[in-house]
Amino acid sequence: MRAERILTLIIAIIAIGAILFLGFRFVMDLISTDNISSVSTKNLQKAYAEEISNQTDVNKLTTNGIALVQGNQPDCGIINLQRAVAIDPNYRDAWVWLGYAQIKQNQPNEAIVSLNKAAKIDPIHPDTYKYLVIAYTDTGDTASAKQAQEKYDNLVKK
Repeated sequence: MRAERILTLIIAIIAIGAILFLGFRFVMDLISTDNISSVSTKNLQKAYAEEISNQTDVNKLTTNGIALVQGNQPDCGIINLQRAVAIDPNYRDAWVWLGYAQIKQNQPNEAIVSLNKAAKIDPIHPDTYKYLVIAYTDTGDTASAKQAQEKYDNLVKK
């Protein structure tokens, strides 16, 4: 009877040890896969940026950039939109969407620069000011956010 209890205890200890070991291996595999995944993502973004650098169709770049931003891939959308504004610095929509993508990527200062360029190109485009409100708010510049909100309100009332 006592030998059976000892044997059961030994089996339980071995089972618990195996579970702990397998759990540890699983966690280590997840950590190493995560590192590989982030490296792979960076490599893919670099390769994508190189591919986009050869594109010259501003409309296609902007359309693809917008689709990527709307598809929750603002980082790739930014690559397209930056290329579009590099080719045509007077393309308002590319600047507006670049600013919006930068907001989604938590880059409000960069978004302000992009959106102000859009405002210089077309000072009566409401979306520019709608996104400027968000960007200025994200930076804590409430006075500028208020001014942008007033411009937006005046434009949409017309």
